[in-house]
Amino acid sequence: MDVLERLSEKLKEEQWTRSTLEKYSVKDLTELDKMLDEIIKTHREKEVHEICLDFIKNSPKSIAGLYMLGFLSYELEDHKNAEAIIDLVETFKENKKWNIVEELLKKVLEYEENIYALRLLMSIYDNFKKEEEKLEILRRLVSVDTENGDVAKRLAEIQETQGDKEGSIKSYKSALRRYAKGKQYSLAETIWKKIVTEIPEEINFFLNIASIVEDSNLDLSLALLSNLLEVLELEGKIDESIFIAKKILGMDTLNQKIKQKLMELYKGKYSANSQLESCLANSGLNDPKVKIENAIKKFEKEILFDTGSYVYHRTWGIGTLSEINDDTFLINFDDKEEHKMSYAMALKSLIPLSPEHIWVLQKNKKIGDVNDPENMQKILLNILKSYPDKALSIENFKEDLVPNSIPSAKWNTWWNKAKNILKQANSVKTIKDGRPKYMLRDIKVRFEEELINSFFDSKRFDERLKIFEEFIKDSISMEDFSDFFREMIAYFTQVIDNFKFDFNEQLISYILLRRMRKTYGGMIPEVPGNPETFMDINKLIDVLRRNYKSDYKKDLITLIDRYYPNPIEALEQILWNDKGQLATFIMEKLNKHID
Repeated sequence: MDVLERLSEKLKEEQWTRSTLEKYSVKDLTELDKMLDEIIKTHREKEVHEICLDFIKNSPKSIAGLYMLGFLSYELEDHKNAEAIIDLVETFKENKKWNIVEELLKKVLEYEENIYALRLLMSIYDNFKKEEEKLEILRRLVSVDTENGDVAKRLAEIQETQGDKEGSIKSYKSALRRYAKGKQYSLAETIWKKIVTEIPEEINFFLNIASIVEDSNLDLSLALLSNLLEVLELEGKIDESIFIAKKILGMDTLNQKIKQKLMELYKGKYSANSQLESCLANSGLNDPKVKIENAIKKFEKEILFDTGSYVYHRTWGIGTLSEINDDTFLINFDDKEEHKMSYAMALKSLIPLSPEHIWVLQKNKKIGDVNDPENMQKILLNILKSYPDKALSIENFKEDLVPNSIPSAKWNTWWNKAKNILKQANSVKTIKDGRPKYMLRDIKVRFEEELINSFFDSKRFDERLKIFEEFIKDSISMEDFSDFFREMIAYFTQVIDNFKFDFNEQLISYILLRRMRKTYGGMIPEVPGNPETFMDINKLIDVLRRNYKSDYKKDLITLIDRYYPNPIEALEQILWNDKGQLATFIMEKLNKHID
């Protein structure tokens, strides 16, 4: 008997009574599943979908009708009518047919990571003490229920109990970020204090959390950063502690306790410096009339002038500070030995140089092998350290290295290697506004974090798309950045339904999300929109002419082949407008229709 005849019989004979519900078993569900597979294999999805849609209007509680309508809607990407399965689940749930509910939910999850399905399955596994199954579902729920801190916290607690320290820390980080964004401050503070001692080196993560909290609760943000400062100090991380103390003072300039702490940290860092006490006294750090940022800047410049340190004068070049007596500096330049200079004049006319400054290294012939990869990184970082608070372009690097260290003829080859080293250095920030510039960070970040920051700083769709493509290509561990990844996905999701964006931006977002759903499954929620709404052939041809990746264009042609009312006509028109880049792929689609 034909599958449509069997289904028609099933729909007619099915009586929706409590006794039918009570007798319904997983075996009955399996029979429907086999029928569904046959419908799909014979390409009759649309036909049966229409039949069931009409049938449900008069028999809204039909098991077979809801089952077929729901899962065929998934097949046809009819998101609205896919809800028929949820209606069916609710019916069996009300009648406590948990084994059938479980099977239906598991099948839903074959199509999409549905939050409702995951939550209900977890509840079932909780009640029936299926711990292994519950843990797997909980992991998946954490991935898709991205604003729910409780599920991330619950997963973290289970992982902690099982001895999975690395996994529990990742889950606690997710919970902390979600609680912070959801303004659940008490829970956020508790988790912060729990994990900050475990991962104090992840300063950028904690700064991000403090920034989220700061928007609506400055006092808590300051308290959290003060806690981080305490932990870093106990760990002996002086430079990082100084950075956080300055960060706090930037937010709360009158915080006397942190100001005193900063001076203690300076004393620890520069304990061997003969000018320490005078620099602190002259800085204004203890003077409430002096702006804190000016006092810090003054101290950090003047502390670099010490006996034995290098200095630069624009006329006499590099010299060595040999002696400091009261307010007089004694400096040895190459052509000017034991030159005397007043303290005030020295501050005005001299630039202090560290022993690692690129000019000092070149003068002392200690720059090393410029072609050794490890030494290349050292050279690049030393150049960046030589110009703190300044973004350097290719010209700046070239000016310092050519021709003294690198022959002009070899510069381009050397720079191509150097760019990749800078790109991967977690202490270097890349500024992509116009030609790339590079700047040394106060706090090291991973390359993925650099891309994340660039993504959210960017305002243009094309820039964000390019950064996102680089992020998913280069990201070593997507799980480490899963929350940020989902926020990026949320941006492209919003583009689809926002008519402020162009047709091509909405369409590329739709194609991108479909691709991501195939690749990352549970991390991608339901893709909004309907492919049929994009089927305007003139606009589609315009998108295909644009400078998008060929993978997107191939996916677009596949959509046209499947959803355009007359695909052969559309494909022929596209082929006529194609410049040869997609001709082979288009011909493959056309040949299938001919066959």
